[in-house]
Amino acid sequence: MHCLGCYGSIQEYSDRCPACGKSSALDADSYFKAGMELVASNVGLAIKLLQDCVQLDPNHQSGIYNLGIALALDNRYEEAVAHYKELLSISPNYPGIYTAMGQAYFGSYAKHKDIVNRRFTQSTNLLMRAVSQNPEDTDALFSLGNAYLSEGNSEEAIIWLNRALCVSPSSPAIYFVLAKALLLAGQEIPARDMASIAILIASKDEPYWNELQEFMDALEDHPRVAPEDSQAICDLDCENTSLDYNVSQISIAEGHVEN
Repeated sequence: MHCLGCYGSIQEYSDRCPACGKSSALDADSYFKAGMELVASNVGLAIKLLQDCVQLDPNHQSGIYNLGIALALDNRYEEAVAHYKELLSISPNYPGIYTAMGQAYFGSYAKHKDIVNRRFTQSTNLLMRAVSQNPEDTDALFSLGNAYLSEGNSEEAIIWLNRALCVSPSSPAIYFVLAKALLLAGQEIPARDMASIAILIASKDEPYWNELQEFMDALEDHPRVAPEDSQAICDLDCENTSLDYNVSQISIAEGHVEN
């Protein structure tokens, strides 16, 4: 609980604030009113006072609703949703509750998407750093291709996967992921060729074997490329793919990595 005079902490149901000596308000409505007056200017304190409101009266519907609003304004979306759900259990038709909940869910999605984007950037920057140190780091090249494919960026994925294939032309996993990137880019015939090579050189013990077969089954019949032709395809890609990726400075989240 908090004093409505100095906003210092007081014991629940205490008659007087030990800090300022002001008499303590013990009704939920007083805390609701005080919290609402502070939402625009001090949302953190408003949250504390609205929390006091619903602590004094767990069924204070306006207090629960506006506590959720204040929490959402403070980017505490998951907590806001929890209070909205609590209010729904009391009053399923409370005005504005579904709009507020929808906005909170979207805010939570956007917040986590931003975190994911930052981590994606950090990850790819680190992998590019690895490639700048060793242009033939197959794992880094393949991981970059996978990362961009997961983001739906087929063009960038194809570039990195081609580079990985030039370094390791006998890797069925690279052919398979490259096939998926090509198909995403609308290049169906090259995608079939890459998947065909993967099928021919992969072991049935590979963890992706069933997925690879399903991928091939989903494509229309297309003449398979003989395994001995795989190097020719790789050579063609390598002729048009630079391995001199210049990374002079890479920003990584909270700091920088420099050459």
